[in-house]
This record gives sequence, structure tokens and C-alpha cells, in this order.
Amino acid sequence: MKGIGGTANSSGEIFLEVEHGRSMHNNSELVRLSTTVSVPETPIRRSDYELFPGLGYYKLHTTVQLWETAREICVSEGAHLIVINSDAEANVVKEYFSRKPIFSGSTSSSWIYAGFHDKYTKGDFVTVTGVSLSKSGYTKWESGQPNGDDFGGLNSQTQLVDVPGHYKLGFICEQEL
Repeated sequence: MKGIGGTANSSGEIFLEVEHGRSMHNNSELVRLSTTVSVPETPIRRSDYELFPGLGYYKLHTTVQLWETAREICVSEGAHLIVINSDAEANVVKEYFSRKPIFSGSTSSSWIYAGFHDKYTKGDFVTVTGVSLSKSGYTKWESGQPNGDDFGGLNSQTQLVDVPGHYKLGFICEQEL
């Protein structure tokens, strides 16, 4: 058997493997071909998510939730709570706040939940994608923060805040490109 292989990557290339073999049967040569095609899993793009070119797909939820519930909602939509990795991505949050959303019943109308926490080890913030916050590429804290609470948030100026778990806030879900 011989094989020819390819690779699958995040740009959507297909993995193709072809195997072949030969054998003799009743004085005839038989050739057997076998192929395997794998297509990389692509998240389903929801029509209620907005594309910010070069960054990803985002959705602002104005129905306030607890952090854990917000995280679960994002996961159920094939996404995760927003994790800011750059100033460009922070501008996504600023854009949503510039639209003057109404967060009815919110503990704070100038904060939203974000995808980081330190609920396992105090002071050791980790993102919902499993990367330490310090390695995520964005660690601009609001003055006086972090202050000992467990759950991640962002203010309207895209500064990081840590928020108590009993707060009810709006949130942004993110699907990466």
C-alpha cells in the first residue's frame, strides 16, 4: 500500500489521503483504490452575529445574565464570551457601547461580561479559551482593578474589571475567524 497525503488547516483546506494496492486474481491484476477526505470543522456562522473583518464574528446580548449563564449561552451558540486579544478587538466593544445599548435590569450599564476569571486560583486570571490572561494580548485594567472578585468584565472604555458573580450584566459572544 502506498499513500498520498495532504494537510488540513484553519484556512479550510481539505485533507485527502489516497491509498492503492495491487493483487493478482485469476491471472488478472486487480487495482484497489481507497480515499479518505476530511474537511476541517468550521463553526456554523449565525445570522445574528456581526462580522468585524480581520477579527471575527460578535453578538451583543442586552438581556442581562450572571457570568456563568452568559458563558453557557455563548457556548450554546457555538461561540465563547469575548476575549480581547488586541486594541483592534477592543474597538469592537467600543463600537457596541457607542450604539447606546439598553441593558434593562443590569447591575451596571457601563460594564459587560468578558471571557476571563480567577475562580480557581485568586489572582490567576485565565480566559475561557484556556489561555492565561497575561498571555492573551490585552491586559489594560481599570484603575483599582483587579479588586478580588472572580469574573471578568469590560467597561465602556474597554478596560478590564473583575466582577462579583452575583452581578447581572450584558455580554458579548465571539466566534473567531
